[in-house]
Amino acid sequence: MYNYLAESLYNIQVSLDPEMIIIGGGISGRDEFIDELRKQLYNYLAKKGIETIMPKIHACQYKNDANLIGAALNFETLNQ
Repeated sequence: MYNYLAESLYNIQVSLDPEMIIIGGGISGRDEFIDELRKQLYNYLAKKGIETIMPKIHACQYKNDANLIGAALNFETLNQ
């Protein structure tokens, strides 16, 4: 799983070059998940000799509740 996610993040990084990638959802609550994803992405970038473009990877502040908060805010905005 980490390998596939890191490969996807690698493709995003070399295509769009974001400074930071934020991971949300329930899995983002596990600190070891974020750490392992960072390692895997760094390895992908290092294989190509471009590890200097490594983005910051963080868990979303609201973790698994991010989608609910976004939906509530969108509902509130639409109903004003």
